[in-house]
Amino acid sequence: MRPRAGGRLVWEDARTLAFHPDPPLQPATDYRAVLRLDRLFSGLEEGLEVFEFDFRTRERGFSVAIEGLSPESPQSLERQVLRGTVFTNDLAEVDELEGVLEAEQGGKPLSIRWLSSGAGTEHPFEVGGIRRAEAPSEVRLRWNGRSFGSRDRGERTVRVPALGDFEVLQAEVLFEDAPHVRIAFSDPLASDQDLEGLVTLSGYSGGLSYSVEGNRLLVFPDSDLEGAFTLQLAPGIRNVAGRKLPKAFRQELVFDPPKPQLRLVGTGNILVPEGENLLFPFEAIGLRQVDVEVFKIFSNNVLQFFQYNSLDGSNSLQEVGRVVLQQTLPLTALSDRVRLQRWGRYALDLAELIEPDPGAIYQVRLSFRKEYAAYPCPDAAGTPWPLHSGGQDAQGNFRSYWDDWAGIYGYDEDYHWEDRQNPCRKAYYGSHNFVRRNVLASNLGLLVKGGEQGRFFAVVTELRSGKPAQGVSLEFFDYQQQPLGSALTDGDGIATVELPRPPFAVVATRGKESGYLRLSDGDALSLSRYDVGGTQVQRGLKGFLYGERGVWRPGDTLFLNFILDDPRQTFPDEHPLNVEVLDARGQLHSRFRLTQRVENIYPFRIPTA
Repeated sequence: MRPRAGGRLVWEDARTLAFHPDPPLQPATDYRAVLRLDRLFSGLEEGLEVFEFDFRTRERGFSVAIEGLSPESPQSLERQVLRGTVFTNDLAEVDELEGVLEAEQGGKPLSIRWLSSGAGTEHPFEVGGIRRAEAPSEVRLRWNGRSFGSRDRGERTVRVPALGDFEVLQAEVLFEDAPHVRIAFSDPLASDQDLEGLVTLSGYSGGLSYSVEGNRLLVFPDSDLEGAFTLQLAPGIRNVAGRKLPKAFRQELVFDPPKPQLRLVGTGNILVPEGENLLFPFEAIGLRQVDVEVFKIFSNNVLQFFQYNSLDGSNSLQEVGRVVLQQTLPLTALSDRVRLQRWGRYALDLAELIEPDPGAIYQVRLSFRKEYAAYPCPDAAGTPWPLHSGGQDAQGNFRSYWDDWAGIYGYDEDYHWEDRQNPCRKAYYGSHNFVRRNVLASNLGLLVKGGEQGRFFAVVTELRSGKPAQGVSLEFFDYQQQPLGSALTDGDGIATVELPRPPFAVVATRGKESGYLRLSDGDALSLSRYDVGGTQVQRGLKGFLYGERGVWRPGDTLFLNFILDDPRQTFPDEHPLNVEVLDARGQLHSRFRLTQRVENIYPFRIPTA
């Protein structure tokens, strides 16, 4: 590679060699790659020994969206924060964006706090230290992408009302869950007020419902709207201090058809079969149909998949599976109630689309094309754009809709990243507006706890009923996919096993059912919110003192029991137990030895008289 680039070469299949750069390639850079085919194959014809090609990485870009001012707390009228989001056209770390934004009020710099962590394309931020004074002021937000390797720059001025002014800052139409109007005020609103008659939309005779969220008022029409309406706010709307809006407010709002969008329902990656059905839920708005693509990670490749991924990962997929289905589905085939202007919930029955393979992981991908959308565009009646992905190659293999970073229509002179939120442009139809999720069809829930000296405790539950899963075979593997040990769950769904070294993953099987769990340290559940302090277990032994009460009167005899936990049975039956009793001053009260026990319980009495 010229310029030089580190990384690794991977055979994705028998015909495809992929280069994974590490660290990432530089943006907006021309590269020349030289592949020495004579080091991979023998007997090549003359002139085929070396393959050279040039390519250019895309230029870095970003945009800034401002949400607006809001009080620092619901009770605060003076201290304000300005929230917004930086959208990048490629994965970026938060520390790469340091220095991109600057904010000031009255010539004084303001603090900027990033609310995200790790790599991503959406980076919310918060500008703090904004104060409302006796006179109105301005917050000036500037951005310059030079340190980020981008030519994007700009600025935005946000008006800060005076401390005694109660006014409307902005009003906009949103389609987050249902079409509604969001109105931002300078002060938090009183949540107990009756807004009936104080908020109207001229030309609309239906009902309105309201929701107060801090300094924002959400107004929901009972029916779908389309076109221009005038929002009218009457004097009388109160803030938390009881002050009323001093004058009427009017603004024209346009209810455009919603942009075509998809979103997933809930979280998690386990689909519990319901009889013969395997339902994958999702939600859509502004769409008549969707493209469904299913990528299968074969069951014998799951451990290899886990080497680079958690259950919901997408790294190096070509090495462990392939696309097994591409199909276009009208939403009317999934529901008889398709409302284009509102979010609708649908469910794919994967059992009708594919033949589920027990133990395989499937990545379900949903996408759409411009002609599937109900969004009006000037060239809506024109010729559909040709697809750059999808379909099958000469060998009958599916070409994924997700392979091209530029989207399903590819990169050409009409592609501009700045159009990524414009449904009338090609850049909109890419993975940033599509959805996908890895799913495993299983009724087995796994919990594994590691202990001392290679001892592991496992619990398997039937997810559908919540009952213990008996007779489940558990096999533990290391990172190199070599077996370490196995166990079988008992009637309580519990199994214990001792392993020679730390496991990387466990595979659970019972009949045609399978389950998986990665056991690397980074996948362990966080215990930081719990009190997990205590003493270290010594040689596998633990002991507990039990009394029938917690408080005794002077003169009472303490009836106590010492309970020994010795799962490895290393404690000899005749081994004595020494007991020392101290008084409240820490002085030795008595000392005695116990040799009699029932199972692992040593009963003894301590008189206090």
